[in-house]
Amino acid sequence: MNPLEEIARYKAKTARFVDLSKEAQYQLRFEWSTQRCGFTPDLIFNASGVSADRSRQAVLSQASKYITATTSVPIRAYRDRENKYDEYAIVLEIPRIYDNISGNWEGWERIGFVPRGRCPFCERTLTGPQLDKSDQCPSCNGTLFLNEKDEKGQKKACHPHVRFNQYMCQSMDDGKVERWACENIVVNDEIPGNKSNIGIRVAIKFST
Repeated sequence: MNPLEEIARYKAKTARFVDLSKEAQYQLRFEWSTQRCGFTPDLIFNASGVSADRSRQAVLSQASKYITATTSVPIRAYRDRENKYDEYAIVLEIPRIYDNISGNWEGWERIGFVPRGRCPFCERTLTGPQLDKSDQCPSCNGTLFLNEKDEKGQKKACHPHVRFNQYMCQSMDDGKVERWACENIVVNDEIPGNKSNIGIRVAIKFST
């Protein structure tokens, strides 16, 4: 049976998701992701700083009740130009409440940031210290930096996504970021053995 037939059986409620082939499951997840975001994502990443304090975890937990296979919550992103620790800081906010009467999302809260770094091979979120400590990704051992300097005198990244928030800041300043969306709120599985912290996956649509 091909994946399309499997998906048709699932939608007809004659097959369970767990019994589908990996390819059929992947296609369904991609379809749901597109429906949740309202567009086909060009890029998806895990936000950083979501476990910095309990309040952010509580906001994510509250917002997660609005998320289904095909619906999600909106997201706001803006540059924090006064951040004294990171000139490329980009803040992420989501709402806690949906007003059924007005149809508006309310109670917007800061829940994290666009990560400092991102592995272009396995897509792992990388912190500043991780970028400074090693030239390789701690998860897949992919090479992040070349043995040479860039025009700013920094280690030259093998891909623009390595210094991810710097790349996103430039994209925002150039007007290349068309839309942001919350792709999903899930248990953070980037760190092996971590089964407690909630994470948020953010989707981006770039302008053509």
